Amino acid sequence: MNKLSFTFLTALLFSLSLFSNGIIIIDTEAQIYLTLTASRVETQVNNQVAVTKATQTFRNETGQAALAAKYAFPLRDGASATGLRWLVNGVWYEASIAAEPQDTSITGGGSGASEALLTYLGGAPLFFEFESTLIQADSLIVMELSYVELLPYAFNLVSFHYPNDYGLIQAGGAAVEQQFEWQMESERTILNVEFPSHPGTVDVSDHNAHVSYAFSDGPADADYLVVYELSSDELGVFGMSTLLPDTLADCDEHGNGFLTLVIEPESNPGVDVIEKNFILVIDRSGSMSGNKMVQARDAASFIVQHLNPGDFFNIVAFDNDISTFSPILVPFSSSSQTNALSFISAQNANGTTNISGALTTAIGQFSSVNPDKANIILFFTDGQPTAGITNPEGILAAVEMAVAQAETTIFLYAFGIGEDVNTQLLSALASQNNGLANFLGNEELEAAITEFFLKVNNPVLLSPQIQFSPPLVSELYPQPLPNLYKGQQLIITGRYEEAQTVEMVLSGTAFNLPIVYNFTIDLADTLVPDYFFLPKLWAKGKIENLQQQYYLAGDNTPLADSLEDAAIALSICYGVISDFTSFTGPPVTSVQEFDPVKASSWHWEAGPNPFREQVSLSIFIPFDWYEPATIYILDSHGRIVASIPIMLGPAGDYRIDWEGLSSLGITLPKGTYYAILNLAGEWNTLTLVKQ
Repeated sequence: MNKLSFTFLTALLFSLSLFSNGIIIIDTEAQIYLTLTASRVETQVNNQVAVTKATQTFRNETGQAALAAKYAFPLRDGASATGLRWLVNGVWYEASIAAEPQDTSITGGGSGASEALLTYLGGAPLFFEFESTLIQADSLIVMELSYVELLPYAFNLVSFHYPNDYGLIQAGGAAVEQQFEWQMESERTILNVEFPSHPGTVDVSDHNAHVSYAFSDGPADADYLVVYELSSDELGVFGMSTLLPDTLADCDEHGNGFLTLVIEPESNPGVDVIEKNFILVIDRSGSMSGNKMVQARDAASFIVQHLNPGDFFNIVAFDNDISTFSPILVPFSSSSQTNALSFISAQNANGTTNISGALTTAIGQFSSVNPDKANIILFFTDGQPTAGITNPEGILAAVEMAVAQAETTIFLYAFGIGEDVNTQLLSALASQNNGLANFLGNEELEAAITEFFLKVNNPVLLSPQIQFSPPLVSELYPQPLPNLYKGQQLIITGRYEEAQTVEMVLSGTAFNLPIVYNFTIDLADTLVPDYFFLPKLWAKGKIENLQQQYYLAGDNTPLADSLEDAAIALSICYGVISDFTSFTGPPVTSVQEFDPVKASSWHWEAGPNPFREQVSLSIFIPFDWYEPATIYILDSHGRIVASIPIMLGPAGDYRIDWEGLSSLGITLPKGTYYAILNLAGEWNTLTLVKQ
């Protein structure tokens, strides 16, 4: 890897130390948790979209049956849970999605959580409370969680992280059987794959990679980290699309097609020298004391040292009072740089948090500068507003009014530090002002802001817009589309009804320069099994958009209620957890009887169904079929667990036996599976229940 790669990798390793495997909490006050005895992680990555199945085995070594218990898993920011099930006494139970938010209280028999547990869980863990009477003394319980996420990308480097450091919870390093299997497919050429966290094996080809690790007798004391580098000579757009058969698409009326685009155009000549107005807004309230304030000063100093000739800048520091480096923005020069560095070094943490006053002060300074320059605010805070205007709606209104009075456009980038920030407020401030919000751990401030400054100083496309011709693609998310910077990607999801080749026009500005890109996109005309995750990825994007609108609409309004209902409906139908939904106890198992599609030219059925050791798939085809075909077996989360190649022949009846094994010959657990097959352009689906 190059120097940038090693720097980026070091920062990642430093920032990923606060997360661990899932946990079953028995008593928070006494710090009693079930013992983790085994952890298996299986991840499939396709063009930076990762689908992970995490399986953890726990033993109840407390000496008595659990009276209360809760499962918690420290999901990383941006990951969405898509399935949860558990095994007790040889029986698998599968959670369904309920139309109510998850219970985030950490109960389980105690009244207070330890600092170690809170640190371990992170900012937004997944919680699930199950029937604890099933957890008898010295018994095992297996938890299986599935989730999907977009992997972080910067300058051709992509990172995957899984929380496997259990040191905060299982003191003394008890032995844990560990398995890690990581597969990747990439349209762009893979230059290198590193697995720095563990002594595993790495196999790499141009477009595929496999990382594996197994350890049977040792502590789970290090997170899994995989970093890979993609070719920088293949920038453009990579499209993934799939067209579901009618039997698998019945959640809405947007069509059966699902599309995801990974966009990274070449940088624009001349953009790097655009003159800009930068204002740094630094939180110096009391909660920033210690290392956070040191990092804030260092990050601000880095930015001041890397401004360009022609840039104007200022610094606003705030607690309950507001201080500015200069009454107005000043041109960057060696003398203004020296004076600004002295101002930064004098800042110390104290007082309360006046976010509204700091932002309106900064915005007001743009009213007297060159209107042809880009007005950029980098704002970082670690707390809730406690001085000035303190309610989020009031702050948003004050910022909107300040922008209107300045008669300009601003680009506001917000960085929330630690766990006490108002994420909805910062997200809304950024999205309403052409920027974005980032949420960081307490130790990530300096690295994140300095890296981000290098990106924002080199824009590729701002205020992007997309048009398709013919206009077959709709329901694009995220909305509004985020800005695109050098070394970054724009990942969008959408829907379509008809498969065609479409022309995509991506337009916007590089601050004040108009920019247009043209791409050709081929929309798939059939189901693509490798892209089974696309429906959930699209639903995740739309749900996040609805949630953001909900928080802006205000509590207990008709608009907020309708947005919440829409998000809940999507969450339940597509199987993606949202802010308004949660996993709930085992549903009543229902067996779907075979019902051949009317007017189908071929059909099949299964028997016995439910089955224990083997099921026979009886296929009738009224036509000759001498081409190879494949039966795909999907689990209840939509993952392909087995593929059965078949060769048919003349018209007639055929029988294929499946013994409930995966493609690797592993016995699959009890549960619901789906067999899908395409013959002569027609898909049919069978529901199979293994007992």
